Amino acid sequence: MKTLVYLSFGGGSYSDEALYAVLSALHEIGPDLDQYRIVIYTDDPATFDGLPVQIETVDEATLVDWAGAFGHIYRRKVIVLRETLKKFGGAVVFCDTDTYFLKHPRRLFARIGTGRTVMHVPEGSPSGALAYVLRSNEFFRLEGERWNISPDTPVVNSGVIGIHEADARLLDEVLNLVDQICPHLDYFGIEQFAFSACLAQYSTLSFANDVVHHSWPPEHRERFHEHLSETLHDSSIGSYDQRFARLFRVRERLLDRPESIGEHLRMAAWLLLNRTRTLEIAHQMQRWVRGHNNTRHPSA
Repeated sequence: MKTLVYLSFGGGSYSDEALYAVLSALHEIGPDLDQYRIVIYTDDPATFDGLPVQIETVDEATLVDWAGAFGHIYRRKVIVLRETLKKFGGAVVFCDTDTYFLKHPRRLFARIGTGRTVMHVPEGSPSGALAYVLRSNEFFRLEGERWNISPDTPVVNSGVIGIHEADARLLDEVLNLVDQICPHLDYFGIEQFAFSACLAQYSTLSFANDVVHHSWPPEHRERFHEHLSETLHDSSIGSYDQRFARLFRVRERLLDRPESIGEHLRMAAWLLLNRTRTLEIAHQMQRWVRGHNNTRHPSA
């Protein structure tokens, strides 16, 4: 079984984002849910009541401990990935809460295996204070060798991280590098740099930006959050399926992306499937869509 994992803490808009992220995964997984496990480490388990997910409750003391001696909150991502691999094994994908799936997770998991890892998208190289720290200090691997890292080391966004249990030892290396850089610098991107350096040097690293969207332009994020809170907590909307469908339409309007007829049909089929829980209806809809497309676009 393949495992998707999220870390949600702090409540409020962060929990709303996490809930939307999980709903997007469920939407894309659809009838294949028996092949996937969704795990949420959270201090706010009530937010996810009623969803087919596994909750791992974390308290404040644990969150403080995971942030380490220098309080680097993103260090917690390394710990969550390590804990998830220990508990469930196999292939694990960690997604930040400000993500949503664009395509079925199977595409992402196909890129993960022994010696094959995934992060979100390349972002250039270190600059500013991080570049200075890398230029001015030496850092060492767990076995004592000097790290070959510098301001020229490529950085990859860590909004998505995929790794197989066979490479779980790399997370100890990531954690070790984070803990060496933190005394020199208070910077949110330390964990991201450490993941980038370790996974690129110890594995074949591929990217996830065609499968998962990460982050929002600030002007869109603020507007979407208004709709997000209102819709997710509107008890007059009958189900999470219906709430996600409504938010999907809002999202596409904000991003100025036209919705295709095929996507409308796919959303309708998904809503119907989740209401009735019958695969036969979904198969009928798929056959109808294929016939509709063949009629409109006959092969040459």
